[in-house]
Order: sequence, then structure tokens, then C-alpha cells
Amino acid sequence: MTYIISYDISDDNIRLGVGKLLEGFGLRVQKSVFECRISDTYFAEIRKTIAGMIDKETDNVRYYRLCRKCETEAEFYGEAVVEDDCGFFIV
Repeated sequence: MTYIISYDISDDNIRLGVGKLLEGFGLRVQKSVFECRISDTYFAEIRKTIAGMIDKETDNVRYYRLCRKCETEAEFYGEAVVEDDCGFFIV
């Protein structure tokens, strides 16, 4: 499943931590927006971890689930990065 995860976090250190966490699961498509092709198990883990990191009074994290049809109908303008496979490599 593909998830779009975006965030607006006021604290620099927390924002950096959330970014580093998400880099391990997906592709950064904008400064605070990630596309993650992950299982529901990983998605639940990410949500739980981020919930423990942020300040719920000042920060905002949004999760959008994309169906296959929505993915194929996405449009990109400018220097959009499109990756078909966000798989893992074992070296």
C-alpha cells in the first residue's frame, strides 16, 4: 500500500527526527512530504513512533492512503521524482 505522510512540526530536532524516521521507509518528495510503499504493519509502527515524538498541541502530521487507481492517476509537474520500486536492497 502507498501512504503519503506529511508533517508540520515546530521543533527543529523533532522535525529532523521524524524526517530521518520516514527516510527509512519511503521517498522524500518534498521537504516534509514522503511517499511510503509499506505494509500495514510498518504503517502502524510509524504512526505509533511519530505519535510519541511530536507535540500534539503544536504539531500536525497527516496520513493519506492511496489506492492503486489513485496512484496511477497522480499527476506530476516540474522536477517530480517518480520511482516505481521503493524496494529494499541487501548488500
